[in-house]
Amino acid sequence: MTAQEMCGRELGLRPDLPENAHPKLIDLMQRCWDAVSDNRPSFSEIKLELEVLLQEVQEPSGAVNGN
Repeated sequence: MTAQEMCGRELGLRPDLPENAHPKLIDLMQRCWDAVSDNRPSFSEIKLELEVLLQEVQEPSGAVNGN
């Protein structure tokens, strides 16, 4: 990690988020960056949320579950 990256981390700086990112992905990323480590999701929670989000975005719009 560079000195600049370390300073940014200490100041709570985060990379810019893409404007077209899914709101649930942005929420997950922001929770991963929480200053309080106990508030951050575990890797298993992250994996599950990403799998669910992937299914949501891959479903054709207007699709009904199972039909």
